[in-house]
Amino acid sequence: MALFELLVVEGFRILLAVLLAVIAQYFALKVFDRLTPGMSNLKEVRQGNAAVGILVGAVILSVAIIVAEQLETVIIPLQPGEWLEFATDYASLLLAVGFTIVVQAMAYWLMARILRRGFNTTAEIKRGNVAVALLYGALLYSVTIIIQAGLPKA
Repeated sequence: MALFELLVVEGFRILLAVLLAVIAQYFALKVFDRLTPGMSNLKEVRQGNAAVGILVGAVILSVAIIVAEQLETVIIPLQPGEWLEFATDYASLLLAVGFTIVVQAMAYWLMARILRRGFNTTAEIKRGNVAVALLYGALLYSVTIIIQAGLPKA
């Protein structure tokens, strides 16, 4: 493969990766916003709420791990016959990201129900309870690691 062709292919791969990452992060943060009613996550971060920042950071890192893992399996089409494989690879990647977001949302919701007996999780995070944020961040990260282990490898 010529150097120019390689640069174009890798540039295209990077552009698609960035586009996919931005879209995936946007949807993950929207889902997380829905899981924390009565609290605007980005507003809380802007106001310096470290607990919300930790949790939002965990969501962002968790999605990035899955996107990065799956991007390794995606081929860039150079020949006309490779477009179907390319579309299939990206559909698989989108499915993995969507699955991750749904499973993380379910884990967050379930943990909130378990902990609810003593306090309101969202209120504690909004209040700046870093311990609760770290607990949920660890939960999201551990779910991501488990999902990552089950994904097909390149």
